[in-house]
Amino acid sequence: MPTIEIRNLIASDRSAWEILWSKYLEFYETSLPTSMFNLAFERLISPNENEYTGLIALLSGEAVGIAHTLKHRHGWKSDLPSGSVCKRKRSWAWSCKRVDS
Repeated sequence: MPTIEIRNLIASDRSAWEILWSKYLEFYETSLPTSMFNLAFERLISPNENEYTGLIALLSGEAVGIAHTLKHRHGWKSDLPSGSVCKRKRSWAWSCKRVDS
């Protein structure tokens, strides 16, 4: 049975990420210079929590998808403590609580 793994990008994922990122850009009929590929990948694997985070999806060990995410502060509440989780209660209302590991 095939297995799916989704995890953070690591430096050794560069070639697989580059292939998938190139296909994404090709779909949107655009391209970027090598310097932007280098900068994007550096940001995606950076330990800096204010940078983008890169995820890679592996199907039986083969890279089949990527996601680029950015964590940011809540837009209308003061900073939430580390470990907080927010869930949508209604289309306009969220409930946030601390979740201990």
